[in-house]
Amino acid sequence: MRPSHLKYLFCFLLYFMPGMITAQVKDTVDFINFEEAKHGEIYTKEKKSIFTGEVAFNHNGVYFYADTVVRTGQFIKAIGNVLIQQGDTLSIFADSLHYNADTRQCELFSNVSFTKVDQKLYTEKLSYNTETKIAAYDNNGTFTNGPTWVKSHSATYDTKTDDIILNDRVFVQDPDFDIKTTKLKYNSKKSLVTFLAPIIVKQKDGTKLYSESGFYDIGKKYGEFNGNPQYQKDDVKAIAKDRMVYDGTRLYYYLLGDARYQDSLRYVQGQSIKYYQKKEYFEIDGGKGFAFLQDSAQMLKGKVIKYDKKNDILKTTGRSRIEDKSFIIESDNNDFNNQVGKGSSSGNVILYDKENQTAIHAEEAVMDRKNDFIKAYGKRAMVSIVNDSDTIYLSADTLLSYRRDTSFGDTSRIIQAYNDVKIFGKSFQGACDSIYYTSLDSIFRLYDQPVLWSDTTNQYSGDTILIFQKDNKLSQLLLQEKARILSTDDEVYFNQIAGKTIQAFISDNKLKSLRVNGNAQTVFYNKNDKQEYTGVNTLDCSHLTAYFEDNKLDNIKFYKKNDGKYYPMNKANHAAIQVPGFKWDIARRPMTLEEMRSERANVRMFTITAQDPNLESEVKLDQLQNEPGYIKSEKK
Repeated sequence: MRPSHLKYLFCFLLYFMPGMITAQVKDTVDFINFEEAKHGEIYTKEKKSIFTGEVAFNHNGVYFYADTVVRTGQFIKAIGNVLIQQGDTLSIFADSLHYNADTRQCELFSNVSFTKVDQKLYTEKLSYNTETKIAAYDNNGTFTNGPTWVKSHSATYDTKTDDIILNDRVFVQDPDFDIKTTKLKYNSKKSLVTFLAPIIVKQKDGTKLYSESGFYDIGKKYGEFNGNPQYQKDDVKAIAKDRMVYDGTRLYYYLLGDARYQDSLRYVQGQSIKYYQKKEYFEIDGGKGFAFLQDSAQMLKGKVIKYDKKNDILKTTGRSRIEDKSFIIESDNNDFNNQVGKGSSSGNVILYDKENQTAIHAEEAVMDRKNDFIKAYGKRAMVSIVNDSDTIYLSADTLLSYRRDTSFGDTSRIIQAYNDVKIFGKSFQGACDSIYYTSLDSIFRLYDQPVLWSDTTNQYSGDTILIFQKDNKLSQLLLQEKARILSTDDEVYFNQIAGKTIQAFISDNKLKSLRVNGNAQTVFYNKNDKQEYTGVNTLDCSHLTAYFEDNKLDNIKFYKKNDGKYYPMNKANHAAIQVPGFKWDIARRPMTLEEMRSERANVRMFTITAQDPNLESEVKLDQLQNEPGYIKSEKK
């Protein structure tokens, strides 16, 4: 027979022999269709075929090519220039192939190259199932997807979903970052990395990320890191126990669970932290504890802190403390725009001026820091003025605190209080409708029905009262217009002094002497050795000077007109001889600090400490490096 006739006969056998063979074995077995080969040998008894020279066959729509193919039943062994093509996009190259037509499982060996569009996989041994379209290797391999490539010891690649699960010594390299881990899932279509084991991400800009699980979207530069996530870039460090969200496009961070953030300018801590790096905006939630932020200008501590560093805007909700070099503020809510220097605090407010040692308590406070102005009101606002030996408290419906015009070098602080003013201190107590105080002379000026008590027995009143201090102690009282002094041991009979003005000189909280100028009047009750009342003396004159010993009248000097009378106790009309405007006003006297404000209003100082007990006073830049599992070296 001529050679050309043999070629036609061989092609005929390639097309029709598979049906003949499989029909003898099992009718339900899929056909393996051989399409082309240069040479072939068929052994019907052994059910074996050998084809050589540009062999081509297909099975269930998958096309196979090789130099040599040995078929034994439904098992095929291909050698040399192996190529598998499935659909229009998937190709596999290898040096050799084992194929089981029953299971549709391929085992490819040596110089394996797997290609799907732009995705490529290189390994020395690859398993691939043409039905499930799942590929796997377990002896090192490299996967590429455009500029991104992945290396691992083993992997499973689902070509239908484009998910590849990589195991053991996994390394991902991208133009923007590197990843090291022991197991992850990578979706080549979505460019999505899912962390299935602790992972380190190192970006080309120097950023390092660590977490135990989570995902990262390469295209969107967005990731969620769970399980002790950590972040580091230059001097920026962030760490949390539960979760971290990172958006590289917006430069946004969200830390959850004992979260901490630190850079060269600030330290932040809370149950959760949101930080927009471009805007320099922080939102810190303290959860059941406190949120904390400290920078070179201030320390913030509270339940929730919202801080816009770029625009210098600060808001807090929940009990909070704000401290800078000049002031401490504690309240339930704060809203400040430090760029314009104005803000407000509300809810059990405490303001403390470090320089002047003055503290203000109120329900509401409005501040103008540039003009050094404070207005406080609500629940009877109260201000405390500290002296060396005493603290004087003023309370009223409204308090004003401000400085004089500093352009002339006067930095003294002025305090004004009005409507139902009360005064409380160890040396004296008082009440009036309004008061004016300046630290320049330390004089208290009381207006509108003022009344004072300097000890347990003496009451001072007048249209206006000036309180003078010397060495931070009460030294003198000036009672102006309708001045009166009343004293009593039993609140039944009262010694009385009245005049146009009265100057009272006090030492060690005791009345030592006084001067009455204009229309002086006195009423003094006499006692015997048994401290029984025997009579009463009255005196009217133009001026007088009186001297006291242990708050008891020692002697008196009067000037000009003298109209004095003595009445036995049983003949005295006590009401008729009272000085004009007599009124024992003891009901207005505050006896405790709690009486100074409205019921249940705070009168104590701060309840929040400056530093969290879990924090060191100085934040160290390497603090986070001591945390378990922190990124320390490339070997991790």
